[in-house]
Amino acid sequence: MKKVLIFILAMCTGLYVFAQEKTTMELLEANTWCIQSENPNPTYRKFKNNVMYVKWTSSYGDEVYQFEYPFYLSTTKDKEFRKEKVGKSNSGKYLIWYNEKKQLTYVYEITFISTVGLIIESTEVLYGGGEREIYNKYVGYVYWK
Repeated sequence: MKKVLIFILAMCTGLYVFAQEKTTMELLEANTWCIQSENPNPTYRKFKNNVMYVKWTSSYGDEVYQFEYPFYLSTTKDKEFRKEKVGKSNSGKYLIWYNEKKQLTYVYEITFISTVGLIIESTEVLYGGGEREIYNKYVGYVYWK
């Protein structure tokens, strides 16, 4: 009986460790994320094939906006968007995307990510047209349709 319990415990531990080995990119791409911020309406983000799809509703609820931005994950806080890094890394502490229309690079620090939750915290750095750093904390959760 004791051997059976030890075997079951070992199997559960192995499955837990195996489940934790997903990369940041796999976790990002696995879900549509509902991101809460200071805006009363949440923003929905989907990551797929190195593109971040963003959908949000205006504060008055009368207009829906949809955008697509190239992005990459990085271990460094890049001050400018580096196209050569897109699609090269499956993990990283920073989520970096580029708004071509505004010519701005956005840098978010990923402080937590799991299969059901996402926290992008402390860093929203905008570069281009004058450098400024804005403090924000965004909490995301999996959005089920």
